[in-house]
Amino acid sequence: MSHCLQTVTMSDVAVSWHTAKMLKLSELLDNATVSELHLNFRSEKIWVKSEGPRELWPVFHKLRFLNLTDHSEECDPAWTLSILEGAPSLEELCLRVCNRCELTWDEEERKAFEFSKDKKDTGLEREISASDFKHHNLAVLRIFGFQLEDKFLDYVSSVMESAVNLKDIYLYHFAAFKNATTVLPLASASSPSLHAVYTKLGFLAYARVTNGFIQAYCATGRVTDARRVFDGMPRPDTVSFNCMIQGY
Repeated sequence: MSHCLQTVTMSDVAVSWHTAKMLKLSELLDNATVSELHLNFRSEKIWVKSEGPRELWPVFHKLRFLNLTDHSEECDPAWTLSILEGAPSLEELCLRVCNRCELTWDEEERKAFEFSKDKKDTGLEREISASDFKHHNLAVLRIFGFQLEDKFLDYVSSVMESAVNLKDIYLYHFAAFKNATTVLPLASASSPSLHAVYTKLGFLAYARVTNGFIQAYCATGRVTDARRVFDGMPRPDTVSFNCMIQGY
């Protein structure tokens, strides 16, 4: 008999035991379907074993929201794509990357608490995704703790390629202030770092995004940068021309 669960939250707090057995979610949640899933990796280790869509579908075919918390910055988030394949109804994916352990524990304290020196994703083998896989319901991707590293850029690109109806992507970084972690936007709209991210991910192919950069550059007096973006547009529209005219 199948059980319908609205929300499931799981966490591994045994920070000293990095050799603990990795769990298969399909076995742990056997005979149940889940709508919201919250997984906490405050132990630093990715304790979830990768599975294919056939194993995950019976449990996750009704999953709407997935929240992954305290995901170590050392780990490649690509393993979560396996869950995406097994959860065809997923609408929002939230990934919270954490460097708290490096900020909280110095080397002597980590040794005293028997923290492992192994990679945090040791033993995690991602199931190979089908190259033609498409997800039709994922609408929102949020990443807190996003970093300008290839693994994060590649991950976002993979999600964009698979999620054909993706509407919103929110990328944030963490800033430490007085020993507290504050969520801030990745960068201002006219920031070169944000422009580089959008270019890498192919966002500038969309006129709405490109026009936003043109407008932001003009508003801050960087007309030369705005013109460079404008000249790179394959098909400038009326908004593009109006932004440039106003900028001059």
